[in-house]
Amino acid sequence: MRKTKESEWNRYDFHYLTVNVAVRYALEIVETEKKEKKHKEILLVTGNGNHSVNDVAAIKNAVLRDLRWLGYCTAIDDSSNPGVVLVKFE
Repeated sequence: MRKTKESEWNRYDFHYLTVNVAVRYALEIVETEKKEKKHKEILLVTGNGNHSVNDVAAIKNAVLRDLRWLGYCTAIDDSSNPGVVLVKFE
């Protein structure tokens, strides 16, 4: 698992992960970010499904679904990039 660029520590790349691994990774990242309180928001680069069956963004949809259950952050589509989930901490 890797961060996309050294200068963007709040940006995480989910490309090439399976859906199950991506969801676990997302939950792990969000828990760590919550504890460390370094960022008010993070970006999860999930992709928008171009390489998925029927072009459905399986990773993005699963991550959004599972993060919405958490009470201390909000996970939404990034309106400026359809392949990114924006997580805001309260």
